[in-house]
Amino acid sequence: MKSVRLIFTALFVALTLHASAQQPRQLPPFRFFRLDSAPFTGQDLQKGRTSVFILFDSGCDHCQKEIPAIGKQFEQLGGCSFYFISFDEPAQITAFMKTYGKDFYGKKNVVMLRDRNREFLPTFFPERFPAVFMYSPAGQLIYYRSGNQDVRSMIRAAGSVRK
Repeated sequence: MKSVRLIFTALFVALTLHASAQQPRQLPPFRFFRLDSAPFTGQDLQKGRTSVFILFDSGCDHCQKEIPAIGKQFEQLGGCSFYFISFDEPAQITAFMKTYGKDFYGKKNVVMLRDRNREFLPTFFPERFPAVFMYSPAGQLIYYRSGNQDVRSMIRAAGSVRK
């Protein structure tokens, strides 16, 4: 009887951990910071637009390749609002965006954010860098990808919201 209870407990723990590690289907509450240290929450998102959250690290080789690839399709994704989030210092984030995010840098629908409290990982559960989460204007997850990006799939997901 003791071993049966142990098996059920282990199974329950395994299922609980698996369930808790899935990306949120509904946009979760969050608090990041603009590069000038002003707080940024879900209340600050551009209303009525698809929101694309991109978690990156300035030293990540994949990020340095994938962000420019996504940027080349900026016009096709132009109806979206982009939120670039990093744990790096503001100067590193700015330098990264000027170098690898040239197609995004300075656009009115692009916001650079710092996750100085390290909330992104336990809130969104990305698997690796870069991680892209696309949420509809209603806050529903419509696209998620970690690591190498499939930009065509991103464009299709963004287009499905506009139809």
